[in-house]
Amino acid sequence: MSLEERKQLFEKHVADIVIRPSYKEWKLIDEHDLKKGLYSTTTWRDGKTRVTEITFNAGYPELPPIIKVIPKPNNPCFDNEGYLHFAEFKMKLVWNRYKDHLNPLIYMIDELYGKYGLDMFFDLD
Repeated sequence: MSLEERKQLFEKHVADIVIRPSYKEWKLIDEHDLKKGLYSTTTWRDGKTRVTEITFNAGYPELPPIIKVIPKPNNPCFDNEGYLHFAEFKMKLVWNRYKDHLNPLIYMIDELYGKYGLDMFFDLD
């Protein structure tokens, strides 16, 4: 798959999320460029309000998108700048479970909700 095809696939997945009522808290970073990705302002289980950004990675969908959370969660899966480093299970990236789905971003967002309490979100925009 060429880089342009990867970008188009990411754009398609982003567009699919922003039209779903159940994902209304996710907004486009740039309405004129879907490749820039999505962001969400939510309250996490620990009570802190954070901005989560999902942006394009040139290896997508074989490699996960780039996820950054501000302010950085106190969790070993996130580095000092708030970037998520995808967990491994039995030496395989957890992302491998999602990458072949019609829209792997949906599954990844659902896992973020489950792990970090984003299911307790409310829209702050």
